[in-house]
Amino acid sequence: MKNSIKKIFLGASVAVSFSAIATNSAWAGTLKPTNIQFNTDNFQTYNGTNIGDISQADQAEAIQALTDDDLYTNVELWAFGEQVLDNVGFSANLGSHQVSVESVTAADWAIFGQQWLDEFLGAYNLTNVLTGSQYQQALGVLTTQGLARSGDPNVSNLTLNEETGEIEIGLIGHYDLNTMFNNPATFASWVTDPMMLTVKSFIDLGFISGPIQMSEVAKVTIDGVVNWAYSFSAEQTNVLAVDSSDNSSHSGYFTKSFYVDPQEPSEKVPEPSALLALIAVGSVFATRRQFKKA
Repeated sequence: MKNSIKKIFLGASVAVSFSAIATNSAWAGTLKPTNIQFNTDNFQTYNGTNIGDISQADQAEAIQALTDDDLYTNVELWAFGEQVLDNVGFSANLGSHQVSVESVTAADWAIFGQQWLDEFLGAYNLTNVLTGSQYQQALGVLTTQGLARSGDPNVSNLTLNEETGEIEIGLIGHYDLNTMFNNPATFASWVTDPMMLTVKSFIDLGFISGPIQMSEVAKVTIDGVVNWAYSFSAEQTNVLAVDSSDNSSHSGYFTKSFYVDPQEPSEKVPEPSALLALIAVGSVFATRRQFKKA
């Protein structure tokens, strides 16, 4: 009877241990940036919902915001001024990859302006709305002047999925720019931006309806290859920047993904839950051997 009880106990322990492995992700799959280093003091961090939770040029606070599990804490690059004059930001290790995230200048728009314009027109079904001359005019503006007020991104997170090779960057912005367009006080600061005036004309003519979603842009360099992070699709955060004067800042969460070669399974590291489960299984079999000796 005593041996039967031992066997029942051992069987239950093994079942619980294997259940722990089955119900928890057995391998670590998502990596956050490490060795984050800023090349500038022109940044600030939004740590929470209180005005006192904005810190300026504080690398420790910025690193915390970029690596915590809160998607809405974020770091604004080129935070002091609206006209971005230089590529400033941070570099980091992301698994075995070298990544940098920086602000975007007018010179950068000369490189990717056409790509952005074509994707913007496609996102709002405007490809066939512009005449050839209107398209060239808009393209000329973007590639010579850029899109004002969009090169100082608020970066919330940066991750690597080892299994798929997906590098995802999260950007915080406006969920619906109509809030800005319909506010005379805030729109007044955009009247010198030809592209924003063009967007406003599309709205007034009825070519665009619903939320107007345009993220800011980040320059993302992965292993020496330059990419441009932006999106025309946002999720609502239900959060506003504590220093928001437009009742819209930080209300939208945008993501952009890039892909690198996935890592081999042998390079993966077991998660703590899986390690504990394996230790538990090992302990059970060690106990079983002791019972046999007894």
